[in-house]
Amino acid sequence: MDAQATEDFLRFFTDLKDPGRHNVVHCFSDLMTIAILAILCQSDDWVEVVEWAKAHQPWLVSFLSLARGIPSVDTFRRVFARIDPVAFARCFVRWTQAVARVCPDIVAVDGKTLRRSFAHAWDKQGMMHLVSAWCCANQLVLGQLAVADKSNEITAIRQLLELLQIKGAIVTIDAMGCQREIAAKILSKGADYVLAVKDNQPTLHTKVRVLMQDIVLDHAKGHAVRCGFDQQISKGHGRLETRRVWVTDEIAWLGPELLGLWEGLGSIVMVEHAVEPGRPAGPSQRRAASVHQQPQGN
Repeated sequence: MDAQATEDFLRFFTDLKDPGRHNVVHCFSDLMTIAILAILCQSDDWVEVVEWAKAHQPWLVSFLSLARGIPSVDTFRRVFARIDPVAFARCFVRWTQAVARVCPDIVAVDGKTLRRSFAHAWDKQGMMHLVSAWCCANQLVLGQLAVADKSNEITAIRQLLELLQIKGAIVTIDAMGCQREIAAKILSKGADYVLAVKDNQPTLHTKVRVLMQDIVLDHAKGHAVRCGFDQQISKGHGRLETRRVWVTDEIAWLGPELLGLWEGLGSIVMVEHAVEPGRPAGPSQRRAASVHQQPQGN
């Protein structure tokens, strides 16, 4: 990395206002560059960011000013506490998408609660929840938004999608994001969706389950039903895993009223996941298998 590379990197953050006040000691661009590079190198907090910077100081001074050396932990904490988080997220997304260079083929949107993100084990209210967009092809996080709790994930998903350039991509979201407004937002961005369907959408889930069960039964009987099927079997960790997938575009059976609510719905997928343990420890121990069926829509 050199001065030119740093300039190319920082141009994505030109809209981010420098929160510095009087008696500025360290250059804002130095703080930004060090923080992002350290976090990309798996630094988890400001202490680790400073430790990383000190360990790489001979390299950093080759393209950063660092007139007063490596900033302290308190400096990083104070400066980033004053940065507008929404503006930073917008700039960061612009940079990650430029790094990806090409339109991602699959973008996985998911919410996660960070471990040890609260002061005490009993302080569950202080846990941090993140909604992230993961580019599978580039192995890159395209963007993240923090939410107060899991109940706010739906709003955060819509806000995150608004920031992303996902034209031509396929966006996958778990059952939390199976909302008509989110499906419409994805389509408005020029992308397609694959949404998991569970009991949080009871009417859709019931009709999809009944339809797919009938289609699977007809497929097993050899009837001429328009249905795709695939099966994969893998063995490892002392167990046998079987995955069966059925997909059909015969969605007219869901009814015009329901189809009218879900814009762009083109097909339904059901995934059956069966796990069978290895050889029992004794002759009296019975073998058991767990089967999970998950319908999805796209």
